[in-house]
Amino acid sequence: MFTITWLFCTVFGLALLTWSLIQAPQWIDRVASWPFATVAVLTLVTSCLPVTLPALKGQRLYLWWAFVFAALYLWGLSPAVVLTAAGTLGGQVVQRKSAEKWLFNAGMYILSVTASWLVIETAGFSATGAAPMSASAVVWMAVSWVVFILVNMALVAGLAAWTEQTWWESFSEDAAAHALSMVAVLSLSPLIAIVAVAGEWSWIALWLLLIPVLAIQKVADSSREQEHQALHDPLTGLANRLLLTDRIEQALARGVRHRGLVVLLFVDVDHFKGINDTLGHQVGDELLVSVADRLRSIVRPGDTLVRYAGDEFIIVCEQMPGDDAASLASRIAEAIREPHRCGERDVTCTVSIGLAVATEQSDAQSLIIDADAAMYRAKSAGRDTFVQHQ
Repeated sequence: MFTITWLFCTVFGLALLTWSLIQAPQWIDRVASWPFATVAVLTLVTSCLPVTLPALKGQRLYLWWAFVFAALYLWGLSPAVVLTAAGTLGGQVVQRKSAEKWLFNAGMYILSVTASWLVIETAGFSATGAAPMSASAVVWMAVSWVVFILVNMALVAGLAAWTEQTWWESFSEDAAAHALSMVAVLSLSPLIAIVAVAGEWSWIALWLLLIPVLAIQKVADSSREQEHQALHDPLTGLANRLLLTDRIEQALARGVRHRGLVVLLFVDVDHFKGINDTLGHQVGDELLVSVADRLRSIVRPGDTLVRYAGDEFIIVCEQMPGDDAASLASRIAEAIREPHRCGERDVTCTVSIGLAVATEQSDAQSLIIDADAAMYRAKSAGRDTFVQHQ
């Protein structure tokens, strides 16, 4: 499904882009004006200024869509398609995404914009270079936003095979919040269209939109930073225990849907209090940072690594057979045994690890308790080893 969706969006989306560029001699004279130039430049500028929304799990809000839809209403499909490709490219460059992702995103967005254009064309509102002002035009604009959002979400859901979700799970996840944020952006498009062509010099006022855009981005960045600080350990940069329960519950829910094992590893640094007392807290902190870095280098992408408390770390693994969990515990123990450079000295330490494999009755708290009990049995067995909860 991933391959089919990617090919569909890329082939048909880029075909529409090619067609729009071929048609350029027919529409370039019609749109050549300061209003269009301003809308085009602001599309590129705002595509490089995405607003990340912590409340929507880090989802990005792209304000440049308001300018693309204003171009669609004023000048038609071809100019809007070209602006869509340019805006997508600007966003991809800033986020340093691969060419494959740009091809898919550009194609997906172009197809979504085309679907919106079909709506307003069917309603009889062809682009004339003047902003439509009637009540019925506003209603059909709103319908075009809904179509754009639904087509966009449907195509993104086609990549569900990559995220191990079903199409419907991907489509419906945070659907209401996503749709609301997009409607908030697209609702600016009629206003942009009106201001762009209201008078000979009215397009200058469009530049004032950068002020709220920059203000929103600043507030969102500040909110995201505060949320990150609240949910992450300041010493190691790892997630803290406030985030742990939510991550475990999500992993358990996905495990039930996909019949995959969820494994929790409870890692405790042996004799850490003695290291702190003899070598000092500075060395102790440097040792914890070094241990966290080694754990981070070993865990798989998608696993959750948490500094639980003091010298205790927890790793939440999904889709991991029990044998693989034991192999991971062995690799962790071996990696931690290697000397750690702390300041001007090498410090050697070991870890005791408890493993717990989730059952159908497990919840976040019981899984932590089981892994913690297994870790203490590892300590009782002589430390520098791992024990799996039975």
